[in-house]
Amino acid sequence: MKRKSRIKIGFMVLVAAMGFETGYAISDDSFKKDSTLLEEVVVTAAKIPEKQESITQKIDSIYEEDADRMIFAGRNISEMFQYQPGTFISVLSRSDANWGSYGGLGPRYNAYLLDGIPVDSFVDTMSLDREAFERGEVQRGPASVMYSNYLTMDFAGNQSPLAGTTNLILKDKIEKAATRLALGYGSYETLGGRIYHQDSRGDFHYFLGSSYEKSDYTNYGTADSWLNMIDDPEYQKTKIYLKTSYFFGREDHKISFFGHHTQHDGDA
Repeated sequence: MKRKSRIKIGFMVLVAAMGFETGYAISDDSFKKDSTLLEEVVVTAAKIPEKQESITQKIDSIYEEDADRMIFAGRNISEMFQYQPGTFISVLSRSDANWGSYGGLGPRYNAYLLDGIPVDSFVDTMSLDREAFERGEVQRGPASVMYSNYLTMDFAGNQSPLAGTTNLILKDKIEKAATRLALGYGSYETLGGRIYHQDSRGDFHYFLGSSYEKSDYTNYGTADSWLNMIDDPEYQKTKIYLKTSYFFGREDHKISFFGHHTQHDGDA
């Protein structure tokens, strides 16, 4: 909400500044008669003018700097949206899917997109690394009138956007070079490390990263249940990803490639 407030205030100040500069530089009365003071405009996903009180769709954006202040306890990118209204993120562990709900409905009723391409809302978010993302957008409201009622399917059935749509947007244009290294150790003899690098060369932009985590897991299932694990469960998880983008002199003319692989091995 703070980000939206800043944008709104900035727009109003800009209009005021433009009016002040115009009145100071040009004193022609005919210009003043032809001038029109713009009212506040709300841009919607439907791309048509609407009053703010009648908008049925709302998009909340979580930016990289916002995500950097969060703790991703389950190493699941869905946790980026854990503080959004109407959203309940429930990640059982670092190696389990998101069993939360959106608008009172299960996760399969919120369609997940990766740069606009449908992905699995249960499992894919635990294999993606948050370092690769510029922002995440949650479109709340009756999105089913704008999207199909099936986008992907997993073991729980078809996914549909009845409770909204979540779009995960990868980094595209790199403003400055950066390298990040992280190393950690914790309970259950968990050892993890992560490396990430981004840079650009003229119109060519890229980032790449990798992470590794090893742990002696805990058995949280009961005997004879599908969650039950063998004695001394453990796992090793490796993620490798990269993206390259080349801009042909314009922001809307580009070609890009994104590759990602997650390898998960363990005794369970």
